Amino acid sequence: MMACPSSKTSLVQANLHHSETASAQLRKWLEVQRTAIALIQEPWVGAGKIKGLNNLKGKLFYSSEHDKPRACIYTTKDICAQPLTDFCSRDMYAVAIQYTQESRLVVASVYMPEEDTPPPHDLSRLVNFCERTGLEVVIGTDSNAHHPLWGMEKPNERGVTDSPLCRACMGEEETAAHVLLKCPEVATYRAKHLGTPGSLPEVACNIKGLLSFFGEISWLE
Repeated sequence: MMACPSSKTSLVQANLHHSETASAQLRKWLEVQRTAIALIQEPWVGAGKIKGLNNLKGKLFYSSEHDKPRACIYTTKDICAQPLTDFCSRDMYAVAIQYTQESRLVVASVYMPEEDTPPPHDLSRLVNFCERTGLEVVIGTDSNAHHPLWGMEKPNERGVTDSPLCRACMGEEETAAHVLLKCPEVATYRAKHLGTPGSLPEVACNIKGLLSFFGEISWLE
């Protein structure tokens, strides 16, 4: 029987925007991880298959029923993962991870189309399922930071940060990736807590710095 993953399992969420370069960066990171889970949106796809992440030693989960899947999950070979087929589609994929002999954790990768009203129906179904069955769930997605689905009183505008420190940079959409990697309005705080990260996987490896950065720009309030 496959062993349960260790407590040192690395977890990363990444929207690759169908990019070969971004896929190569994520692959490079995964190659040096002993135990890891990647929750991926908009992977690089060709001929109906996800490219750039093949020939790794782990398992890549995605819906093969669609020519251009927009959500997938990668797990290293030592992780026991079982697809939850009722919650697998072009834009969402969920698996159950056996992390102790008695306990399971659900992880899901979700792509949210900009033209649709969040949260997607399938994501709401998954959250309700986990609540009914007592399963813990981790969701990886590009989403607005505040939404009642994840415990907030009211939502903020989708894709836009509500940080009081990030207002003047109007040239680009104020996504989390933009704030974490490029936004000049929070450059001082980013350098203080995160250094000079070049990619989201690199940021995800620095959990302590990430939490300190979020606290500095009021994202933990």
